Amino acid sequence: MKFFSFSKKKHLCGKNNITQLFEAGSAFVLYPFRVVYCVQNAQGTNNEQVKILISVPKKKHRRANVRNHIKRLIRESYRLNQHEFVNFAKNNNLTISLGFQYISEDVFKFNFIEKKIQEILLSMISHNSEKILLSNRREHGQFPDSMQGQNTFCKKNNSK
Repeated sequence: MKFFSFSKKKHLCGKNNITQLFEAGSAFVLYPFRVVYCVQNAQGTNNEQVKILISVPKKKHRRANVRNHIKRLIRESYRLNQHEFVNFAKNNNLTISLGFQYISEDVFKFNFIEKKIQEILLSMISHNSEKILLSNRREHGQFPDSMQGQNTFCKKNNSK
């Protein structure tokens, strides 16, 4: 049953980590979520492969109990559906930072949120599988040298 846990180790914490996610990460919208993610090759660390950030803006939901309820629903639906996503990250030696931003002004039922979380995780797996396949082709010399050596799927922020 430890596989279905959602411990503190799996939370994305720290100002630097969160800043890196939003500056270097890619994003897409699958209503009622905006998903920000950053995928990197794991560097031999013993940390969790997947770290999650859940955000419900105060601007859209003024009452704290409503925000907490929404975050609880998101956390529970992720916890129940994380196994395939975490296995994907472990099998491909990836570290994935994932942020869920709730962008709707409505509060949906658990079944709807769970279905959307499942869609997000499956789309992340399929999207990153394609990138891993391309990365493996680069390593085996099937692409020009200018494309080789890229070991991250995050956008690069070179404006500083």
